[in-house]
Amino acid sequence: MPISLEVIFVLTMVGTSGMALIRADNCASSETCLATNRMTFPWRSARLPSFIVPEHYHLNIHVDFATQTFKGQVKILIAVTKCSRFIVLHSKNLNICEAFLEAIHTQKNISLQVLQAPKNEQVAFTSNTSLEAGRKYDLTIGYTAPLSTSFSGFYKVFYTTKSGAQRMLAATHFEPTSARKAFPCFDEPHMKALFSVTVVHSQQNYAISNMPMRTSLLRADGLVEDHFLHSLKMSSYLVAFVVSDFASRSAMSTRGIKVSVFAPSEQISQTEHALHIGVKILEFFEEYFQIPYPISKLDLVAIPNFESGAMENWGLITFRETSLLYDPETSTGLNKIWVTLVTAHEIAHQWFGNLVTMAWWNDIWLNEGFASYMEFVATNHLRPEWSEDQFLINNFFRALKQDSFDTSHQISLPVTSSTRSDKCLMSSRTGACILHMLHNLLTEPVFRSGIQSYLREHSYGNAQQDQLWQALSKVILFFTFNGQSVLLFTDDDHWLLSVFRFPSAIFMELLISFLR
Repeated sequence: MPISLEVIFVLTMVGTSGMALIRADNCASSETCLATNRMTFPWRSARLPSFIVPEHYHLNIHVDFATQTFKGQVKILIAVTKCSRFIVLHSKNLNICEAFLEAIHTQKNISLQVLQAPKNEQVAFTSNTSLEAGRKYDLTIGYTAPLSTSFSGFYKVFYTTKSGAQRMLAATHFEPTSARKAFPCFDEPHMKALFSVTVVHSQQNYAISNMPMRTSLLRADGLVEDHFLHSLKMSSYLVAFVVSDFASRSAMSTRGIKVSVFAPSEQISQTEHALHIGVKILEFFEEYFQIPYPISKLDLVAIPNFESGAMENWGLITFRETSLLYDPETSTGLNKIWVTLVTAHEIAHQWFGNLVTMAWWNDIWLNEGFASYMEFVATNHLRPEWSEDQFLINNFFRALKQDSFDTSHQISLPVTSSTRSDKCLMSSRTGACILHMLHNLLTEPVFRSGIQSYLREHSYGNAQQDQLWQALSKVILFFTFNGQSVLLFTDDDHWLLSVFRFPSAIFMELLISFLR
């Protein structure tokens, strides 16, 4: 609904945080952190040091359905920006069997000692030889672990077919901090890197990952070894792979992107709607953002008994079955709307969250708020008969109710732990409402141009909320609001959007509070 300039008002939005301060596990500066072997752990903070930077992971995963375990080896190319005798990264519930370091400039191996600090979910590799600033090294780690039963990390799922046969699949869910359960890594969103994934599995199953398959080899031991193309630069929580015996259906977008929907073979007939709408939504967002989807394929996978609604892994989105499958014979119209909205939400994340990622979890609303709003923008374009009322029902009224509680917080809070709470939905809804109001106030050309600028400027990198406002500020200079000039600026820690009309000098101000 357009906003009349005949009314003067001030609106304060204090959103609810999508991140809760779950814990601050880091040792106090005066404490000595001890590893599991009672030796001194060289790092006290729950956040990783910034002087070791990952550039490229080569990850090899061998999954064994018979033993319900997996073994892995990861080789990480790291860059050192400050001399150090230790490397600290994340690891949780992994049995590390071996570790060695090779200096790229000398091709010599450096002996390492392994120290684990489960409290902070960290592992340190220490050396008597100092790592040189400005040099690069290959850190190789071998490990084993059981498949998880908790739908986080690399987990197993059992499901039963109509004939009563039991099937098993293995899949990943890493957001926010479970990549460290599948392989040792720098598990913070700003530490983006390339990933080259190899998955070894039995001939009865098929593997998919973020990127298209490069080669598939039948080994002498009868196992299949699938090598995938190296990924785009991305955060560790977006890495994904699924090993299953699922069937699939595929279609091509107008630009040649292969969209596929995977599901148990008995349910493959229920993938038609998701496949059709998935292609249309992908094409809509490419046009709306004016940034091509950067991978040659997009897989949508229905996971039986999946606890989350969906997960936006780049190029490989996983869904709860009810969020992806639609049976025209038995499903309701509401089911169809739900599948469309969830599919649009997760595809929107391919830009907001994957292409541009929040720098830290305090700004998770940049991911979730945009995806929650853009799902309605896309759906309203494709199916306008469903009306914008769905946005009010699913987000606006719920956000107002949540923000009425004493426990409500502003939308962005300092976060000392990257463990995300159930309050993410609050961030999603409140953020979507703020974007909805900005979209209507700024008008479509301004809003669209602003988010295009934001995405272009921060592609394959990270951003904070201030950088979104800066992008909107820049484009506002070239537009008017209902024929009047618009100025976006800051005052102390508040962002203000002011609209002036002369000669009556009627003033309208939208005040969005993001108090730190």
